[in-house]
Formats: sequence, C-alpha cells, structure tokens
Amino acid sequence: LAASRGAVALAGYEVARQVWIFQAFVLDALAVAAQSFISGFLAKGNMFEARRYSSRLLQIGLWCGALLGALVWASSSSIPALFVGDPATREMVGTMLRYIAPLQPVCALVFVYDGIFIAARDFTYTAQSIFLAGVGSWIALVYAASLPATSVGAVWMGVNVLMIGRAVALGSRYLSRRGPIPPSSDDDVEELEVPEAAK
Repeated sequence: LAASRGAVALAGYEVARQVWIFQAFVLDALAVAAQSFISGFLAKGNMFEARRYSSRLLQIGLWCGALLGALVWASSSSIPALFVGDPATREMVGTMLRYIAPLQPVCALVFVYDGIFIAARDFTYTAQSIFLAGVGSWIALVYAASLPATSVGAVWMGVNVLMIGRAVALGSRYLSRRGPIPPSSDDDVEELEVPEAAK
C-alpha cells in the first residue's frame, strides 16, 4: 500500500515503521513482567494479587505509552533528520510519525494484555481476538487502498485498526467475570478459584 503512494511515501513508511517497532520492543517489556508476576500468583492460587498486579501493570503501560507517544509527536520534526536527508522524505516521515504517536497508549495496553493472557494461559480467546482484529485490519486496508494517493495516513490504517480491535477485545475479556483473572473485591477473594485456563 505504501509503495502505491510513491517512493517518498514508501521511504517515509519504512522509517516510521522502524520507530514503531522500537517502541513496541520497549513497551513489550511490560508484557514480560506481566507473564512473570501473574503466572507466579496464579500458580499459588492468589487471584487477588494477580488481578492487582495486572491492573497496576496496565496503568503503567498506559502511562508509558502516553509518554512515548508524546515524545515521538514532539520530536516528529527532528527524528527524520537522523535517517534521511531529502526534505520531501523528511516531511513524509514526520507526517507518519504523527499518525502513529497518538496510538501508542493503545499499543501499550495490548502488549500488557498479551502478557496477562499468556500468564493465565487463555490462548484460545487470545488467538480468536487476533483473528477477528486481523479481519478488521484487512477490511481497513482494502478501504485504504481505495483512497486517493495523497492520503498517506491510510498506510497506517490497517495497523491502527488491528491494535484498536485487539485492545477492545482483550479489554472486554479482562473486565468480564468470565475472564482468566475476573475482577473481585477483598470480601470474596477466598471464594475465587483459579480458572481452568490458568491451571
């Protein structure tokens, strides 16, 4: 899709993609922390601590994503100079960085959710949510391909729809009492059992 927008758009997309991947690696560290902490609590049957740590990691992820997004947005005019010298390509990179920056908090939530759901061994729902979000992403790409060549933001439409779709699907599961780590109050902590998916 980026190639169909021309060489400048393709070059801008590739540079912005590398920045997006770098941010993904940084934020994905929270998923590793979630897997480690949450799996330990679930192994002990301590659902309350598993939920508490999950919620805290989601909060941290949201703030880290917002911080990274703000940094990328603020430096969208200076980052391109590190990679390219052509003025038109620099402008294109800056434009695409401003498309991906606002979505970083959503990406961070998705990465933390991944860690939580992997720790709880809720693989079936995770796979189903990826598939459905992928279908939505494909539809978005088909629509983006029909937009004018000047709509460079359409290049990122598929990725954005994928991440938003995953965040909604995983978030609704996390907030549901049917999720792998259901919400609870202090009063009924002892009554909760570890779901089959977490055993």
